[in-house]
Amino acid sequence: MLTRSLAVLIFLFSLPIKAESLAPHRECVLVADLNSGKTILQQGDGFCDERLSPNSSFKIALALMAFDSGALTSKDEILKWDGKKQPLESWEHDTNAERWLKESVVWFSQRLTPKIGLANIESYLKTFRYGNQNFSGGLTKAWLMSTLKISAREQVEFLRRARLNDLKIAEKATDTVMTILPVEVNRPGLRISGKTGSGSSWENEKDLQNPNPYQVGWYIGYAEKNSKAYAFAAVLTDKVNRGEFASSGKIAKEMAIKAIEGLK
Repeated sequence: MLTRSLAVLIFLFSLPIKAESLAPHRECVLVADLNSGKTILQQGDGFCDERLSPNSSFKIALALMAFDSGALTSKDEILKWDGKKQPLESWEHDTNAERWLKESVVWFSQRLTPKIGLANIESYLKTFRYGNQNFSGGLTKAWLMSTLKISAREQVEFLRRARLNDLKIAEKATDTVMTILPVEVNRPGLRISGKTGSGSSWENEKDLQNPNPYQVGWYIGYAEKNSKAYAFAAVLTDKVNRGEFASSGKIAKEMAIKAIEGLK
């Protein structure tokens, strides 16, 4: 007798195949002056305005919500790993906020969202003007190749407003998040901090019948170069094999760092 999950898979694969609208490879890098918002660099034209799932780049917004609401009381507060097997060994540890962002621990996010609550999250999304503000995909997965979507341009504007304390949240919450944001480059004349995000369309059951699974990769954050401050977002879509864990966030990170290093 077929298990329920196997029966669902067979049903989904039997559905008519829909053409995939995403091109095999697209990318955008957008860098703006932190204070003025003026676009300093743009690669990708119209793709910079297309909304895509934020995946783990959403952790910056979620961290701001958590520290502002009290769902997290300090950067040292530890959430206990429940002992269940995780996709990555680095997630199989008790975790504080700094490790959460550095290792991109998904279960940590999924513990926070119920504590914050759907009504509060939707209010924050509206105040943050965060993409389409659609959290109907579920408290524990709306940002993971599901209903919540945001463009690179919207990411940059959100990051600017966060850094400039224009999100109508406690300044202490913002300061804490900026302190724990992973630093990728730190050398004389250049400092880059930010958050990656990776996801594959095949992770969403609604896309199981898609013959052309794709991945989405993000790297968003802040840069300081030669005394100038910037907010940036890099995003890409590309083909991915079904069942393959997407690492496209690393590619987006490389794109962003290369672009920022080239700024005059």
